[in-house]
Amino acid sequence: MQKSQIKLLSEIAQNSFATVIEIDHQPSFILKVAALGLKINKLVRVLHKSNNGPICIKVNTSSFMIRAADAAKIKVISK
Repeated sequence: MQKSQIKLLSEIAQNSFATVIEIDHQPSFILKVAALGLKINKLVRVLHKSNNGPICIKVNTSSFMIRAADAAKIKVISK
C-alpha cells in the first residue's frame, strides 16, 4: 500500500490522481481556476504533461491546461 504524500501539482505523474489541499497563488488566479472546478479538496487527474510545458488536468468533467509555473503553486496529496 502506497502512502499519500504532499507534493506540488507540477510533480504529479501523467495519468495520476491527486487531491488539492492548497492553492498558493494570487486571489484572481484562485477565482479563475475555481470557476473551472479546481478547488480545495477536489480530485484532480493529470492527463498530459511535457518537460517545462503546460500540464493538462481534469477536474470533474472539465479539462484544461495550466502553466507549469502555476501548477508549482498548487499543493496536492498524491493518490
